[in-house]
Amino acid sequence: MAPGVNELVLEAYDFQGELVGTDSITVTSTATASPTDALRISEINYHPADPSVEELAALASLDDNDFEFVELHNTGDEVIDLTGIQLTDGIEYQFSSGNLAAGERAVLVRDLAAFRLRYGNQPRVLGLYAGSLSNGGERLEVVDGGGRLLLEVDYRDAGLWPVAADGVGGTLELHRDVAIEDNGKHYAWRSSTLPGGTPGEQNSQPIGIVINEVLAHTDPPLTPSDSIELFNASDREIDLGGWYLSDSRDDLFKFEIPVGTRLAPGEFLVFDEGDFNPTPLTPADHHFALSSANGDDVWLTVPDGTGGIQAFVDDVNFGATLNGESMGRVPNGQGHLAPMVDLTLGGTNSDARVDQVAVTEVNFRPAMPTLEALAV
Repeated sequence: MAPGVNELVLEAYDFQGELVGTDSITVTSTATASPTDALRISEINYHPADPSVEELAALASLDDNDFEFVELHNTGDEVIDLTGIQLTDGIEYQFSSGNLAAGERAVLVRDLAAFRLRYGNQPRVLGLYAGSLSNGGERLEVVDGGGRLLLEVDYRDAGLWPVAADGVGGTLELHRDVAIEDNGKHYAWRSSTLPGGTPGEQNSQPIGIVINEVLAHTDPPLTPSDSIELFNASDREIDLGGWYLSDSRDDLFKFEIPVGTRLAPGEFLVFDEGDFNPTPLTPADHHFALSSANGDDVWLTVPDGTGGIQAFVDDVNFGATLNGESMGRVPNGQGHLAPMVDLTLGGTNSDARVDQVAVTEVNFRPAMPTLEALAV
């Protein structure tokens, strides 16, 4: 930000993401922008997929951690001098020299031989860091030569953080242009659609089909059975034939969507137990039903034809649900899963059910007590 007077616009949104009001304040700034302010951590491979048979044949001592990497991205239009910049907390690395050109992406890696084996010689490697990324999540910090915090990411492997990046084969990719202070929030990240991610390149893009609504608790006499609704949130027709639905990261190839299945923009498609669990009394190994008591996962993937994954299309996870109550994206096709007011399989999702009691204020760091209070 250049020195001067700037107007800061504030926007307020409701639970469904609708704009409900705006305001503005005047901010006087004396700070001068630095090229390092444009530096971002844009991709994290914190829990890579296990080495393949071919990779182990080339390097027998490999394990999954050897394929870790952290991608740095210069989002600005000036060259960033990396000299003195450090990564701390979790992993450690300090740049003694080097530049990152405007728009350039490059990576720090844990093991150079393993990285080159999986990703080839094209991605630019800036160096090898000390330590290892935690599979359970941890805090990463980037500071400049003077110790000024440039950015931080406190990633996790649970909650609303993407799960396909947790040992299944995807990576964490920064996908939203958010304020620097929100760079470490779950909503700024998603799983890569491409297995292994895109180190040194532009992040992968969503394919367009989302798991939009899930019904898991279907005790009698409720008529519908467990159901999964897909929605085409893109602007083009998409062929889903040969894709797979599953409830398990350990077996992503359970229910194959019939060949010839196509979904137009804005169109819905619902599969139920008649499709993915047709013989519940004598289920086959690839049949599945959704757990209402413990919660469950739903995965949508594209196979590569050789037993592997070509693309991670979408995945959702949810906790225990009430009988007859579905979980759906709010807003429709975009947000995270939330309990629905109404069951809307095959149509636009209803509003989310919001409990009448909510936490509205937290005083997490009170001020020091006054002298009067201490006297009492």
